[in-house]
Amino acid sequence: MASVSSPTLPARKSWSKLHAAVHTANVWGRRRVHSSNKVGRLLRGLGVEAELLASCLQHGASRLSHEGRRDPGTGGDRVVTFEHEGVMCKTEEYAAGLFRDLRAAFKIDESEYHAVLGGPGVGKPTDMSLIGVAEASGKSQSWQLFSGGQRYCLKTCSHDEANLLLELLPSMLDHAKQYSDTMIPRFYGLYRICRQGREVCFFVSANVFAAHFPISARFDLKGSTYNRSVSKKEQSKGLSATFKDLDFLRCGGPLRLQDQDDLRALLEAVDADCRWLARHGLLDYSLLVGLGVRPLGSLAPVSRHVVRAVQLEGGGDDSPNIMYIGLVDILTRYTMKKKLENLLMEWSCPDMSCQPPEIYSARLISFASYMLEGPSPLPSNFVLGRCLATGSSGFGHIWVAERSKHRGIRRWSALAVLVALGAVFAAWRRQLAFTLLALLAVLVALLRSRRLQQQQTSPLADKARV
Repeated sequence: MASVSSPTLPARKSWSKLHAAVHTANVWGRRRVHSSNKVGRLLRGLGVEAELLASCLQHGASRLSHEGRRDPGTGGDRVVTFEHEGVMCKTEEYAAGLFRDLRAAFKIDESEYHAVLGGPGVGKPTDMSLIGVAEASGKSQSWQLFSGGQRYCLKTCSHDEANLLLELLPSMLDHAKQYSDTMIPRFYGLYRICRQGREVCFFVSANVFAAHFPISARFDLKGSTYNRSVSKKEQSKGLSATFKDLDFLRCGGPLRLQDQDDLRALLEAVDADCRWLARHGLLDYSLLVGLGVRPLGSLAPVSRHVVRAVQLEGGGDDSPNIMYIGLVDILTRYTMKKKLENLLMEWSCPDMSCQPPEIYSARLISFASYMLEGPSPLPSNFVLGRCLATGSSGFGHIWVAERSKHRGIRRWSALAVLVALGAVFAAWRRQLAFTLLALLAVLVALLRSRRLQQQQTSPLADKARV
């Protein structure tokens, strides 16, 4: 593990100039995030623990950046120890070389990355913003920091999540090189901070909503229909609220892309990414979708820090005409705990989120194809204002019906297996009558499952968009 020396005066001056250039780009250039898209509370002057940890991370990042420029060959774990506000602190960077290659695959400039992460500089207050556990939209106990300018998201993670990310890195790098338009989370770094006995792990990733144009609605989509509506607490956040699958289905129709090639590329990327996630036994991830409004006739470029931006067919000046999209929250494995959750809850909680990785990925691929369509001369049925309606639209009923048929097939197939086991036991006990009854029940269950399969008309086949 490499140790790091203190930056020299010329290095600090060079850092200050670079940070000034980044700040100018944040305020005036194409990297500027629209003010309505910024989230969290600015930590400067709050005096909370998160502010001290953020300042400590930025201080350590600036020293680690100096070491990286001085010795570019350092590719393993690196650590720096320093005094911060009278307290000895330590910042550790994991797998520096692999993350550097991953940033290069995502076309992130190294100097710019370190300047943004390092903040205003040593001795200056942090410019990060905080979303605490109580303010987060999901059930995660993690809290998030957003860098100055909101380009990067820094999220706390457990040691298990950190180890999983390090395990996935080589394969993730190969995937990012093979699929340049991948939508898997753009992980840029993994750090551990130690301050007065407190240890916190952060990973740095791209902010999906670091958008140049205002976002009018946000959705967290998994394709599940069980307990997937926005809470009243989340809804009270206004424009920064994150809606869910059932809220999206109430909008009345799919999102219509302006270009058929964009649709094909987007669905291919979702398919490749979800299959990669399934191969690694991952689940609980979701598609984060933001619907923005780009002024008609605007020539301003889309921010290059978003994961993916696609043009939509808009119905008016205030209608969403641009979509920001990316996959998030992939660091969950299908462990024995998740298997038991699926086994015990599947029968009482229809179409719950927790599913085996192959089924989980197939459901999200199917939902992505259902929620998007290509250009059409017909008017779009998607109306954003319906997302808070109490009932379901015909568009929503189709998807819910398809999920219901899928659940029926699984349940009848599982019942056939259980009854078949009973038939074997009865035959072993030489109970002929019970054996015949059990075999008859197996036949009925299989015929019912087969009939549901024949009735199941996938919404994807009907729409034939690609």
